[in-house]
Amino acid sequence: MQEREKVSSIDIKAHLNNLRKNPKFTEEMLKLVESDLQYGLTIAETETYTSKRLDYAQMKVHSACLRNGYLENVRECITKEGLTGEQMAVALEFYSGGKGNQHHIGAFGGQWSESYSGRNQGAFCG
Repeated sequence: MQEREKVSSIDIKAHLNNLRKNPKFTEEMLKLVESDLQYGLTIAETETYTSKRLDYAQMKVHSACLRNGYLENVRECITKEGLTGEQMAVALEFYSGGKGNQHHIGAFGGQWSESYSGRNQGAFCG
């Protein structure tokens, strides 16, 4: 696995200062972005969630998907537009092998494949 080049602290500060100009970003959201950049995500990767109209809970799920290296189609399923942060968190838990149940599946409009396996990313969403 190739090691990723981390964003410099100067670039992180500049990016966060730019985000601070937008009143939609709370300090909590900015700390999440900063943490992701320090973790090793790129600015472009964090922009996959900062460029959308999301609340903090939704951003946290996007962040977790990126940090876990989930494929784009899986991220799109887990973070499907119209889902609340709580629904996204349940989807993430389901995908990552958590203890979801049939009741939770219904919350996602039947998009779940019965052949779901945490190891088979393509089987996650129908």
